[in-house]
Amino acid sequence: MKNKLINKIINVIIFIIPILIIPDGITNLGYNFLKIVVLLFSGIILSVLLFLKRKEIKLDLIDKTLLIFYLLIVIATILSVNLPKAIIGEWNRYEGLLTLTIYFLVYYFAKYYYSYNKNIKFYAIATMLFCSIIGILQYYNLFPLYDLFNIPHVEGIAPSTFGNRNFFGSFLAIRCTFIYRIIFS
Repeated sequence: MKNKLINKIINVIIFIIPILIIPDGITNLGYNFLKIVVLLFSGIILSVLLFLKRKEIKLDLIDKTLLIFYLLIVIATILSVNLPKAIIGEWNRYEGLLTLTIYFLVYYFAKYYYSYNKNIKFYAIATMLFCSIIGILQYYNLFPLYDLFNIPHVEGIAPSTFGNRNFFGSFLAIRCTFIYRIIFS
């Protein structure tokens, strides 16, 4: 039961979070608000599951190195000049201690408890195609939501569902590598 829940949470993080976005100009919440809410909720569930599985925790050398890195992040956060920003992160980016903690939890659970199934290929390709099509439409100024909601945009910029074209490019590179490994392994 716990392992099925872990798989579902990690699948949400891998396949749903990349497509969640509130386009700039629709609300004052920011484009990453929906993503961070889902990520925090997922992180809370993973934290509870880690507590329940605390007797099963195993760490190899890489995990111990990452744990030291995480402890250094916690120390840096505590010594920060702007503690709220260090914990939560910059407005609309939310890359503070909370988010990094969730990333570490996702890494741990993905490494030790995640199991692949046949549908992973389909979801990986579908998510990448969805984000890519949006990016292509944005790049060529054909994205219908811009006109529908009167959203300001810059022609030739394609952030897709990520709000930042560099994040989108990184996502495509990682996802293409992931799909290549799945198909050809």
